[in-house]
Amino acid sequence: MGAIFLVSGLPLLLGVFILSRFLMFYEKGVVRSKWPSVTGTIIISEIKEGYSGDGEYSAVSYNAIISYRYTVNLVEYVSSVISSSEPPFAIGKKWYAKSQVDKYKVKKQVSVFYNPEDPREAVLENPGGLTSGTLFLLLLGISLIVWSIWFLILVN
Repeated sequence: MGAIFLVSGLPLLLGVFILSRFLMFYEKGVVRSKWPSVTGTIIISEIKEGYSGDGEYSAVSYNAIISYRYTVNLVEYVSSVISSSEPPFAIGKKWYAKSQVDKYKVKKQVSVFYNPEDPREAVLENPGGLTSGTLFLLLLGISLIVWSIWFLILVN
């Protein structure tokens, strides 16, 4: 019985948990898609190289450092959040960091989407609820639940 729980029950619980996270992120994205925007200016645009691990197992990651200035109700803010969701398989990749730096050059005028209840919270890209990150969670959660049900049917 313990083995059946590990192979079927645990993935089922994990799938339900992941789907609940998907719904939470999706709902936040839908709310965020209705945020107003103002014009801002890019003030920093560079690639930061980072290292993790040690010796032959060390890895290099590249991150775009993008900061922008914007004003809401005569108050100036600075933020560095590009998007609420980055493509999961592009994070840390040099090509992705370079594409962000090329897209957001210093002094470029950009649309800044801000939270009207807390203007310190802002993003440059506002894709809405269904992003590559939330889609990944949705597919993973459904896959785990389907696996669990399939396994239970198979054993019985």
